[in-house]
Amino acid sequence: CDFHVSGVVSDGTTAFPLVGAQVTIEFSDAETDVTFTAASGAYSYSTYDTHPPGEVTLEASFEGYQNGFAYASWQCETWITDLNIALAPVPSPTPTPTP
Repeated sequence: CDFHVSGVVSDGTTAFPLVGAQVTIEFSDAETDVTFTAASGAYSYSTYDTHPPGEVTLEASFEGYQNGFAYASWQCETWITDLNIALAPVPSPTPTPTP
């Protein structure tokens, strides 16, 4: 079975692409693979006869941002495009006033 997924990882506030974000792909057999975004924030991943069809979870991570997730189901010969993930910036801590 062939499987291909692609999309863009971006800042959820500004929609700017996140260059070098890590995208972890977890398959229904609990195996994982990793890819990274390019200069456009785009990622692409393909596998051939490695994992059984089923559910797949994508987790995107980038320093200074909360992890984001996307989910999909796939069968043999599946091409999923535009599975985009927007990440929220980690909130800045609120300063504690001094007495």
